[in-house]
Amino acid sequence: MRDVAGVLDRAAAHGATTVTEATPFYGETTLGRFLDRWQNVWWLWAPAPGQPDPVPSWEGGGPDVVFDTLDETLRSLPR
Repeated sequence: MRDVAGVLDRAAAHGATTVTEATPFYGETTLGRFLDRWQNVWWLWAPAPGQPDPVPSWEGGGPDVVFDTLDETLRSLPR
């Protein structure tokens, strides 16, 4: 995959809910996630050569978007 944001947009156009917007991730990758109408969480990865790794939240990098968005989504699902 090359365009995480584009896939998220197309998934949303077909009824999916974006869990995590395209965001820098470790190892020169971009991460995104969406929830389909059957409540499957899809993880999307794209190479991002030269993109620096994000600063971890415990080192002052701000909120942990990767964890927080997944945690919020999973907690919202019916049990």
